[in-house]
Amino acid sequence: MRDLSNAGCDRQRLVAYAYLYVTNNDESRRWRRECGPTLKSKLNEGIKGARQAAEAYKSLAEIYERAFEQSRQMGTKGWSKGFPTAPDLQLAASAQAERARAESVEQAARDLEKKRASCAYVFNEKRLGVAGEWMPLVMLQEYARASTGKTLTARELAHLIEAAAFALGLEYLKVDADLLHRNIKNFRKRNPHVISQAAKPFSAQQSPPPGNQPAN
Repeated sequence: MRDLSNAGCDRQRLVAYAYLYVTNNDESRRWRRECGPTLKSKLNEGIKGARQAAEAYKSLAEIYERAFEQSRQMGTKGWSKGFPTAPDLQLAASAQAERARAESVEQAARDLEKKRASCAYVFNEKRLGVAGEWMPLVMLQEYARASTGKTLTARELAHLIEAAAFALGLEYLKVDADLLHRNIKNFRKRNPHVISQAAKPFSAQQSPPPGNQPAN
């Protein structure tokens, strides 16, 4: 395996990504299974509440509008000359303000609906890989590519994973490099936008070190 530390890579960063892959697989899948339905339920509650609030604002606006119209029809002082009174102008302004609030809350409901629609994508097990949490390995590849101009091979990734597992005192882990290559390739194919966004800091060599690094 190439000595990547001499090629410009931070050895601790390389190990940290491999560590994340080894330790986060089960935790990540469990998190997606548990959080997906919970988040969708909370979004449903938020959407329902926003819709109810919008209807309440509309009802207030209608009350102000009816009062304004009744005043106009009754021909109260001022209307006989074609001009509404100060209280009537206040009614009109209040109605307009409530309509604006209703529209603002309805926009919030539409935003929440968009987030709800994305739940199926974000928490989709097949898209993220049912056999493993591949993002740490992809980020490891992207970091190495930004640092050295070369891409880590699946076999090199396999060696790093095995070394990380050994350092953690886990049972001997033998990684199938060919299977690893196919899984990462499929993950990249299904998540191009996610990967491009996550890898942006590497292009400027300003990415923060990954969390959950193993203790020395």
